[in-house]
Amino acid sequence: MYWMEYAMATTVPSAPPDDVYIVSDLHLSLGRPEGSRTFSRLESFFYDDVFERFIDHLIREQDRRDTDATFILGGDVFDFLVITEVPERAEALEQGIVVSRDMRRVGLGSSARHAAWKLARIVKGHPRFFAALGRWLAAGHRLVVVTGNHDAELYWERVRETLKDALLAAARAADPAVEDSELEPLIEFRQWFYLEPGRLYFEHGNQYEASNCFRYNLCPEAPGRGRSELEELDMPVGSLFVRYLFNSVRHRKPYVANLVSMEQYMSAMARLNLLEMLGVLFRRVPFFLRAARATRLFESRELQRCRRVHEYRLAELADAEGLQPASLKRIQGERAMPDGMSKLRLAESILRPVVAKILKTAFAAVFILFVWFLVFSLIHSTHLIASGVFGKASLTALLAVLTVVAVMVLVNRFFSRLEEIPSGVPPAYYQVASAISREMKVPCVVMGHTHLAEVRPLEEEGTFFANTGTWTALHGQWDVLWPGNRRFTFVQMRGDRLELKRWNDAASRPDEVFQFAEYKLRPADVIYPEDPSAAVHLGSPPNSSPPIGPKG
Repeated sequence: MYWMEYAMATTVPSAPPDDVYIVSDLHLSLGRPEGSRTFSRLESFFYDDVFERFIDHLIREQDRRDTDATFILGGDVFDFLVITEVPERAEALEQGIVVSRDMRRVGLGSSARHAAWKLARIVKGHPRFFAALGRWLAAGHRLVVVTGNHDAELYWERVRETLKDALLAAARAADPAVEDSELEPLIEFRQWFYLEPGRLYFEHGNQYEASNCFRYNLCPEAPGRGRSELEELDMPVGSLFVRYLFNSVRHRKPYVANLVSMEQYMSAMARLNLLEMLGVLFRRVPFFLRAARATRLFESRELQRCRRVHEYRLAELADAEGLQPASLKRIQGERAMPDGMSKLRLAESILRPVVAKILKTAFAAVFILFVWFLVFSLIHSTHLIASGVFGKASLTALLAVLTVVAVMVLVNRFFSRLEEIPSGVPPAYYQVASAISREMKVPCVVMGHTHLAEVRPLEEEGTFFANTGTWTALHGQWDVLWPGNRRFTFVQMRGDRLELKRWNDAASRPDEVFQFAEYKLRPADVIYPEDPSAAVHLGSPPNSSPPIGPKG
């Protein structure tokens, strides 16, 4: 009933007839090439067959409804950051790729040539995924690719052409009679956002999270090298952290959840044992710091040029979308990384609270140890205490019991905290979505990036924010209680009705995504945590989804 109270609020008189489906954060990597039984160790997307059945269902549904549709790949669909493999010597020579010693440790860079090689490997590792998209295009439906922070390399024209060629080849394989001239207009790339006036706004959402924000997302280059083929992207500090540090963690623990922010990466690293953590830090931190420091030259000399290019492209984009440049500038102003802040300063600002907490904990441990020895000394050296009713032995035993209890509570609390990887949509996202809704004059704002599927009303009556969620593995108590409730999620919009759905592969149908109320842990929950694996599963959710929008 909660959502139905808003059901009549999102009527859009001039809504386009096309249905819209949005997925994001699939994180395809090297996958499993056809004929192989082995997945890449850093792969996160194991669901090519599930995605294939999902797309085939949508094609049949559009045939039944006799309507066209737009399918949006909403960013972080392809994960260039986690590909650490490099081409063999012969292949590298053939493609003009110079593999440095550092690249053999952390993978190729973000240049157009390097990213095109990575994308070709992704295509080879996920044949069924691309076959499904080929059938979607062959059926005459539109495909829009929006850039995220893990697939920022789609900015390069060469990478887009590589992807387009793969999609066209898949469409021709699905229907040899279809011509490229019919297919090419169906494929679109969006560097920033997708907008349907009066109806829907979508962007990936990484711009509103500090460690994953591009300073100028319409010109994310790091120029100045003088060799255009080797130009790199001005990667956010979170991307540098993944490439130079966190990939090493996942090589050791490949089933760590796909995380979003640098804070989450740090929390995940804290779950390593001490020797593993020291090994990662010793081997990889110098690369990370070198990459962060290397941006100083760019930030001091090239920032203004990139800003001018960005503003020129922003004006072009506003004209193409029928918007005022000032509107896009105001949305751009909501980004999390302000002008003048270097990536090194940003990394320091993120790491500073972690270092401060370590120092505070060390100081508290030393202080507690000092107090313990002081009490122990008083028990054994004070004549009045020694000759009292309890005596030395009794007080020493009491101190030992209290010490053991305190250590158990502190250790339990410490490891419980380590297991808590911060997740969820930050409150700032709702404020940004409200601002976008007002600026773009749309009732529905959709993003991805945070990996948490949800729908909720915004400040203005009749406006809503939706998050597409992810198809990768999720961890948490709710996911144990209701397995699959937040898996294979997507946003669907038909007419003026917005719905958050999940693909129920076992039943071959879309189902509702249920949302759980927020709950803050009590001290007892931390000291005596319940075992979520002992929880009773609630089963599969019913196939009843209260849409946002007018009935009928």
